Amino acid sequence: MTLKVAHIIPQLSQGGAEQLTLNIHHALNQNPNVQSKLFYFQPVADYGPPELLGTQFLPAQVQLRLFSGLQGQVEELEAAIRAYSPQVVHCHLYESELVRACFKPGPWVHISTVHDNMRQLSPPSSFLKKPYWIQRASRTTLLRAFRQTRNHFLAISEDTRNYLHQVLPADMHPRIALLKNAVPLNRFAFPERPDWQPGQTLHLINVGSFVAKKNQAMALDVLQELVKVGIDTRLTFAGDGPLKSQVQQQAEAKGLQNRCSFLGNVQNIEAHYRHADLYLHTAWEEPFGLVLVEAMASGLSVVALNAGGNRELIQDGINGRLLPQQASPSEVALSIQTWMSQASAQRHARKNALEFSAGFGMPAYVDALLNHYTQLQPA
Repeated sequence: MTLKVAHIIPQLSQGGAEQLTLNIHHALNQNPNVQSKLFYFQPVADYGPPELLGTQFLPAQVQLRLFSGLQGQVEELEAAIRAYSPQVVHCHLYESELVRACFKPGPWVHISTVHDNMRQLSPPSSFLKKPYWIQRASRTTLLRAFRQTRNHFLAISEDTRNYLHQVLPADMHPRIALLKNAVPLNRFAFPERPDWQPGQTLHLINVGSFVAKKNQAMALDVLQELVKVGIDTRLTFAGDGPLKSQVQQQAEAKGLQNRCSFLGNVQNIEAHYRHADLYLHTAWEEPFGLVLVEAMASGLSVVALNAGGNRELIQDGINGRLLPQQASPSEVALSIQTWMSQASAQRHARKNALEFSAGFGMPAYVDALLNHYTQLQPA
C-alpha cells in the first residue's frame, strides 16, 4: 500500500523552512512506496514552476478577527487535498495552520513541523495592550484546531521541543517528537578548503532573511570592528526581506558599502560558501540554524551567538565559536581575529565541522520521518 502525504506550506520563497520542505517532498518521492504532494497557497515560487517541482499552487486566504474569529477562503485547496486522499497531512509554518484550521475534519493524521518556535502559541502577556487580544486569538484558534485533530508535532531542535512543552497543554506533550533538520550534504561538500593566513583578505558570509531576529545590523558592526584593527575584510549577505534596504543604508552610512555584497536570494548558495573563510551568524533567536549545517557541510567553521538551537550545533572551540548572546560587536570581532589567526585550530575546526554536519543528511532524516508517519497510522 502506498503511503500518501500532503504537505502544506504558505509559499515557496527562499527560506530554510521552504527549502527543507521541498527537500523532504522530493526525497519522499524517491521511495516507491510513498507518494508526496506539496501544496502552497500564496503565489510565490522562487525555486521554479510547479510542474518542474511536482508541487501544486491553489489560492487560499485566511483572516483572524478579534470578534468574528477565523474566516477563510480555502475551498479549492481543501477540495484538492480531499481528492488526493492522503493518510498524512503535514503542515509547515503558522499560516498553513490557520488554513488547515478552516478545513472540515478529515480521516488523515495531522502533523505540524514547528520550524520557527511558533510564537503565536505563546500565552499573551499584557492585558492592557491591543497585541494581547491578537495573541490570545491566535493561541486560542491554534489550540482549538490542534485538539480537534489530535495534532502531532515535530520539533526541529531541543530548543523548539522545550518551547512546545512550555506553551502547549500537558495533554499534548506526548504528541511532541524531536526530528532535527537536515540538508542534502552532497550539494555542499567542499572539503579541500585552504587555510586563511593573516594579511589575506578575510571573507565572511551571512545567510538569512532580513528580519529583526537575524540581526544583520550587528554583522555590519563586526565588519567595522575588524576593519578598524587592520584586517581587510569582506562580508557577503545572502537573503532578502523587509530590513534589507535598511541594512544596506547602514552599510553606506558606515562607509562599508565597498566591503559588502548583498546577493539577495540565490539558487547556488553553495558556491558562495566555497568562496568564504568563515560563517558569521549574528541571529539573536534561532530555533535551528539550517544555514549553520550548510556552512559546516561546506567545510566552514562558524562564529555564532548562543541563541536557541545554535548551542546544539556549535561546540565552542571545536567546530566554531559560540559567543554569549549579549556579546558586543567588538567582542565578536576580537573572537574572530583570534580564532582565524590559529591555522592549526582552524584546520581541526573545519574537519570537525564536516564530521558533525555528516549527521544531518537527508536520507537518515527521511527514514526517521517515514518511521514516524508509519507509527502514527491506525492499526
